[in-house]
Amino acid sequence: MQFDIIICTYNRPTSLINLIGQIETCSLLPARIIVVDSSDEENHHVKNLARVTYIRSSHKNQPYQRFVGYTVSTAEVLVFLDDDLELVNQGVFKAILDCYKVIEVSGVSGGVDYESVISNVINNEVDNTTTQFKLLNFVSGVPNLEPGKIYPMGLAGPLLKGEGKVEYFHGPFMSFKRTSLHSIYDPVLFSLYEEKLGKGEDKVVSMKVGLNETLWYLPTVFFKHPPVASHYFSDIRSFYRRLAFSRLHLSKVFARYAGQNTFIICLRYYYFMLWRLVIAAGKFIAKRSPERLAIVQGYFDGLLRTLSRSPLNNSKIDWKSAAKTDAKGY
Repeated sequence: MQFDIIICTYNRPTSLINLIGQIETCSLLPARIIVVDSSDEENHHVKNLARVTYIRSSHKNQPYQRFVGYTVSTAEVLVFLDDDLELVNQGVFKAILDCYKVIEVSGVSGGVDYESVISNVINNEVDNTTTQFKLLNFVSGVPNLEPGKIYPMGLAGPLLKGEGKVEYFHGPFMSFKRTSLHSIYDPVLFSLYEEKLGKGEDKVVSMKVGLNETLWYLPTVFFKHPPVASHYFSDIRSFYRRLAFSRLHLSKVFARYAGQNTFIICLRYYYFMLWRLVIAAGKFIAKRSPERLAIVQGYFDGLLRTLSRSPLNNSKIDWKSAAKTDAKGY
């Protein structure tokens, strides 16, 4: 079973070079490492590596870049990796390929020692474990988050403690059968990222598969995701604007692929987000700071954007033509 690795990168040349070097030490190697680079400068070192197919992306847009990688690859299995991962288990690709051979699954992922700044922020947003927040979470629209399950607004249950079936993957490390990725072409999602309103694309891609097919999770830790600075979190207000707005698209995708009523799910989104705005405002009033004010403003901006116009369907870019043009460039 042949597999390709697809790495979408933006202005992390050193991390990218280190990751490719670590991949080369694995017990099972890919047919190709497809690097889709939207960095400000071309990475000549990576471009000249023997196993690498290097593509310059015309858009700084991760879901679009993943689609470009998908367009270029002809392998049966596609493995998507973040550009800032660090390998800790050289048996990673053998382990996931073995799953495809033994179990009838459409996607496989595994453990990541996840130390991302964004992860810490998001996980703290809807704490469903401490007693003092359980009632508030229930009242404010947070469901009981079961392990491995995905919910409206892109809310997701914790990772499984053992091996088993899940409905979504975490973004740094995902693999899928190519035949299950027909819905990776998502012009709405591409447009959201182009307009700086998108987030959670890993959940969008994986839940489209996981809500109707079988995704499999291996608890073994294969990679480390160090706490590097995120491109998204450099501006707090912009980050929370993205977060608020993108949850609407996540909700609509969930409704479609879970077979639920879109209108009802959208009502749940507004109920949930209004509570997030109220809670953020309460925290700001209790203890004022520029950061807490920026969170309130970001939530308000995002919610207002969902009401003022319909950017979920306003793309004027021919994404398929753009991807074909970029793919021809390598």
